[in-house]
Amino acid sequence: VVALDEQWPRLFGQLAESGTTAGLNFARRLNMLPVGVIAQAAGVASFPFMARLFSERRTDEMRDTVTVSLRSAVAVGALATGLIIPTRDTIVRVIYQWGEFSAADTEVVSTFLLYFSLSIPFWVMHQITTRAFYAQRRMWLPVVIGTVTTAAIVPILFYLTDRNGGDGIAAGSTIGVALYAVAITIAWLREGPGHEAVGFAWFVIKVTTAAVLAGLIAVLTLLVFTDLVPDTAAGLMAAVFGGMGYLGLARLFAIDEVSDVVARLIRRVRSAT
Repeated sequence: VVALDEQWPRLFGQLAESGTTAGLNFARRLNMLPVGVIAQAAGVASFPFMARLFSERRTDEMRDTVTVSLRSAVAVGALATGLIIPTRDTIVRVIYQWGEFSAADTEVVSTFLLYFSLSIPFWVMHQITTRAFYAQRRMWLPVVIGTVTTAAIVPILFYLTDRNGGDGIAAGSTIGVALYAVAITIAWLREGPGHEAVGFAWFVIKVTTAAVLAGLIAVLTLLVFTDLVPDTAAGLMAAVFGGMGYLGLARLFAIDEVSDVVARLIRRVRSAT
């Protein structure tokens, strides 16, 4: 799923309107920036530690490590989605709208980015849970789940491409990643105690609620300041106020993982300076 997801814009873009492949690639490239920073970094960083714990037969500690990594990364990934959706026009405009890249192109790419950005939390989930199985030397399970998911998503992509063009391809890509992430995470959680799965489900509900509300704060900020300051400044303010709102909501909802991530970042900044 992960390998082929990069190929969907090229394979299905040629079935849609002219320029779709380029627009999808532009949008996906932006979407993969937070994925690389959050999902891949968390997965790569936690893998050696998980493998060592498993080799030492400290399975309970390993499950705790996976849980902490998964929750922290999902919390940050949800924030990324919540802020990208309302500020996507500004993001695309600042990065791409130069030279022959027109305002019309920005509108197309930002729409694709809307669908792609919904996949960020799911990228986070499967990057960590897949590596948890790798650490246990059970590579076959992610392969089987990924193969079944790919077989399921191909007809969905054909259907969505035919009905919605580029928007359908971007949405189909997100659906594929989401199906794989949910399946592999369920496979991991069902092997643990029941309270672990219930706790994670409740955590996802709280994080989703906080991210949606933070996104609404960002939208309101844009509505208030769009006519008062340049668009780029309004987008930056929306991201700042939305992020601050998310931190406050995380504290209100007792999402301790967000505070832990912020504390680690502060410590690293201080040590670097």
